[in-house]
Amino acid sequence: MNPVNYCISGVLFSLIIVLYFINFGQNNTARDAKTKSSTKATAETFTTADTGYQAVGNSYDAVGAAHQERAGRESGTRSRQ
Repeated sequence: MNPVNYCISGVLFSLIIVLYFINFGQNNTARDAKTKSSTKATAETFTTADTGYQAVGNSYDAVGAAHQERAGRESGTRSRQ
């Protein structure tokens, strides 16, 4: 091969490498955006679940307070008998 063919081969090879890395960078950007959106959705799901658990805990607290109040009233009536 003469030097011109070497030069053309080198330029084409370099162009292929450059285009590959440009495409690779764009794919990473898209994947990062997808990862960030799924991470945000997961965080929102955990926040919603945490709110739900908090509501359940509050209802258990209310039931416990009602039982304590009832037990206090019953113990008071027993002591009066």
